[in-house]
Amino acid sequence: MTVPELIQNGQLTPEGEKTRDFIESLFEAADKSNNLSVLNSLGGYASHYYVNAYKGGGKGFGITPEQWFEDFQYTGAASAWHDMRRFEQQAEEAQQVAEAVDEVGNIAAELKKLQEALEEQKRQLAAVKGENTKLRKAVKELSEAEAEAETVDAEAEAETEDEPEEEAGEETTDESAEGEAEEADAEEV
Repeated sequence: MTVPELIQNGQLTPEGEKTRDFIESLFEAADKSNNLSVLNSLGGYASHYYVNAYKGGGKGFGITPEQWFEDFQYTGAASAWHDMRRFEQQAEEAQQVAEAVDEVGNIAAELKKLQEALEEQKRQLAAVKGENTKLRKAVKELSEAEAEAETVDAEAEAETEDEPEEEAGEETTDESAEGEAEEADAEEV
C-alpha cells in the first residue's frame, strides 16, 4: 500500500494529521500511568516521536511534529501510517465480527422463537389428532348403532309380515264392539 503525502509545504495533510493523532493516542496510557515500561513497549517510531516531538517539541529542544513528519516522512511517519491503517482495518474487522455476532444472536433468538412455535404447533396437532381419534370412535359407534337399529327394524318388519292377517269383516277392536252394540239396539227398536 502506497503511503499518501503526510506533509506538504511544512504543513500536515489531513492524512498526516490522522497519523499524528494515531501516534499520540499511543502515548495516553504511558502519560496516565507514568510507567516507562508502557512507553518502552511502543518501540521504534513511536518512542522516537515521543522523545523528539511529543515531549521535546516547543520546549527549547527537540522538534515539532511537522518537522518530525518532514524529516522522517519515508521511515517513521510511513511506518506509523501503515500501523494506523492496520489498526483501522482491525477495528473495521472487529466491528464486522461484532455485527456478525449480533446477527448470529438475532438469528439464534429467532430460531428459538420458531422452535417454540413449532413445539406449540406439535402440541396443537397432538390435541387435534386426539380429538380426531375420539370422533372416529364416535362415528364408528354411531355406525354400529345405526346398523343394529336397521337390523332390529328389519327383524320387526319381518315379524309383522309373518303374522296372519285378520279376516276381512272381523273387527276386534273396541270400536267394532260398540258398533255391534249400536246395531243390536237399533234392531230392537
